[in-house]
Amino acid sequence: MVHIDDTRSAAARVDAACNLAERFDATLIGIAACASEASLLDPLTVGAMVGEYSLLQRDTAETGLRSAERLFRNAADRSAARMEWCSAMTYPAGFIAEQSRRADLIVLGRRGASAPNNSVEPGDVLIRAGRPILLLPPDTQAPTGKNIVVAWKDTRESRRSVTDALPFLRRASRVSILTMPSPESESRWRRGAEDVVAFLGRHGIAATSVALGENSEPSATRICNFAGEQDADLVVMGGYGRARAREWVFGGTTRGMLETATVACLMSH
Repeated sequence: MVHIDDTRSAAARVDAACNLAERFDATLIGIAACASEASLLDPLTVGAMVGEYSLLQRDTAETGLRSAERLFRNAADRSAARMEWCSAMTYPAGFIAEQSRRADLIVLGRRGASAPNNSVEPGDVLIRAGRPILLLPPDTQAPTGKNIVVAWKDTRESRRSVTDALPFLRRASRVSILTMPSPESESRWRRGAEDVVAFLGRHGIAATSVALGENSEPSATRICNFAGEQDADLVVMGGYGRARAREWVFGGTTRGMLETATVACLMSH
């Protein structure tokens, strides 16, 4: 399932999703949603202007959905993958989470600072959907997955990300299990990484473990830098977050990858 919005990188995202669907012989579902903005005008003072404003906002939202569908169907004409389309006049994150029951994987774009109304916050979908997301930086092609980095932390989310990523891992030429332990926990982290290597080996996947020492750089930066050094174009990791006061609060590494990742990231919660 690929989300389509008005961002500049939407076309590249759809092309990447088409590439993945063809590679895995999968059906590609295009999805878009847009909720018209609620009027901030006081109906007691401005009367009919409220209705006019609402109609204008609805027309704008419907135009955006039609544009998203055209973009998706144009890509479908160039692709051999099976295609489906769904859209709704509602909030995008909730609609994608609801419709994720139809999908194995959700392809999303990293959200910029000036996002349109029909864009989506990837972290919101990650927490709510119960499906892995593939987060693509702007204008990124589909990851080849020849070299994959698994950013490992011994948590439920990280364990789930490895099993969710098995279709990609089975096709990889090189898989690195990356850990970033503190000196006092290095032996425990090493044992955990070796267990993951053994688990993947039982699935016919050859992997090696790599431990990076501590330094002052943010973890997300270190993960992306390591991926670049390994010529990897896909990172697999758990996504950590919880609800607090009507908003999602994410761990530092998850937040960093959601906001600044320079490499495609398959993330599970």
